[in-house]
Amino acid sequence: MKNLALKYNLLLIILCLSSSLLSQNEEDALRLSNLHFGGTARYISVGGAFGSLGADISVLSINPAGMARFKKSEFSFSPNVILSSSNSYFDSTSNSAISGKENLNVGSFGIVGVSKNKSENNSKWTSFQFGFSYNRLADFNEQFKLEGNGNYSMSHVFALRSNGIPTQDLIDYDPFYGELAYQTYITDFDSLSNNYQSIMNSQSIAHEQTTTRKGRVGEYSIAFSGNYNQKFYVGGSIGLPKVHFEEEKRHTETEIKDSSEFEHSFTFNEYQLTTGNGINGKIGIIFLPSNWLRFGIAYHTKTFYNLNDYWNTSMNSVISNNEQYSHNSIDGNYNYKLSTPSKLIASSSVIIAKKALISIDYTRIDHSSSILKPNTFFGSNYNFEAENSAIDSNYRITNNIQIGTEIKIGSFYMVRAGFSSFQNPFSFDTDASYNKNSFSAGLGYRNKKYFIDFGARYSTWKDNYYMYDSSIAPASRIDNTALNITVTCGFKW
Repeated sequence: MKNLALKYNLLLIILCLSSSLLSQNEEDALRLSNLHFGGTARYISVGGAFGSLGADISVLSINPAGMARFKKSEFSFSPNVILSSSNSYFDSTSNSAISGKENLNVGSFGIVGVSKNKSENNSKWTSFQFGFSYNRLADFNEQFKLEGNGNYSMSHVFALRSNGIPTQDLIDYDPFYGELAYQTYITDFDSLSNNYQSIMNSQSIAHEQTTTRKGRVGEYSIAFSGNYNQKFYVGGSIGLPKVHFEEEKRHTETEIKDSSEFEHSFTFNEYQLTTGNGINGKIGIIFLPSNWLRFGIAYHTKTFYNLNDYWNTSMNSVISNNEQYSHNSIDGNYNYKLSTPSKLIASSSVIIAKKALISIDYTRIDHSSSILKPNTFFGSNYNFEAENSAIDSNYRITNNIQIGTEIKIGSFYMVRAGFSSFQNPFSFDTDASYNKNSFSAGLGYRNKKYFIDFGARYSTWKDNYYMYDSSIAPASRIDNTALNITVTCGFKW
């Protein structure tokens, strides 16, 4: 029993060490709560300020009361291209690497059916709508590269993780990190100190890390709405988000020594795949006190996810001219649950002479309220206490603003522009320069039977990124940009 308790405690230590390495942690929670919605070309063009406007398929994932603004049945489809780039600054120095990625996807599609109330009881419910849509809530496609020199090494993380574990037990208690480093001779056990030591002891070590991510959160929505006397519009929807996230990291280190010394080196590869499904609910109201003024409010419940992580690692090393080693980990697999924050959206818009509009949305999200839980159906009983404590202390409430305008030119053409600002969700760094800001513009053509819209959105934001354990490796800054180009085609009947 004593040995079993020791092994159990060692396992918990390994699970809690270094959240920057593969595990279910606060980063997973933020990834699925800090979403930046795609939607139709019209939605993008006006900066996403659509909470009180309606009559767009995007509203099923924003304010379902906006579906009640449809006067005719409608189908629309929106292909989307994203061009992203990153400029990475290693250890906050001038050493930088520029990376980019292109992605073609479906931003949204959907259908709304309108049923007009033809009853003879003088009901003020003039019409009802039923809708089904797909909206892309997040896009994870990006690539960035960091390179530069430092006097620290990821191998020291492997050595620290291995301490306290007999060499023959590394395969059981740290198969993804410590075991690989030991089998490739990057770390070795020192019987004098009774600790693991790294062979990467140069005063200067060249680092290079490339991170490639891909995937998305796409939400299928089923909604119902009603139009009361052309003044009140109410609606509700059930959202069924589907998650697919992949991340590959390739981390290489090489000692920098003089010509008389051998330069040890290693490459460490990580792969993670997260998949899962969720469910949430949304309710909303739009009120028109006059023909030129609109108010909207929507509430999104927490999203409850069932997620599965699959991961593996591998390592190659060069120890001497005649010694090269490689080792692959076992495959990891874990099922767990995640609930992400509820959301409150308040909005208003002004219609000017039936030829122009100005709209604004305010969104409040408490990112610290995400909760990770074990999936007991699969026998897990890990309590995620450390991870949930990190969520509570590292993240904060954000207040996000979206503003847009649309001007009608002639009978069929529209010109649009918008701006949005999403606050940095980190509580320990409230620097406004880390907010995600977007500028957008677009054009549209609409007649009584069909429409086509074009929209473009340019976004900029900064991230602090740690190659590995933040107690060893300092933060590097990543300047990100993304250009979304969307075309929406649809018809009415």
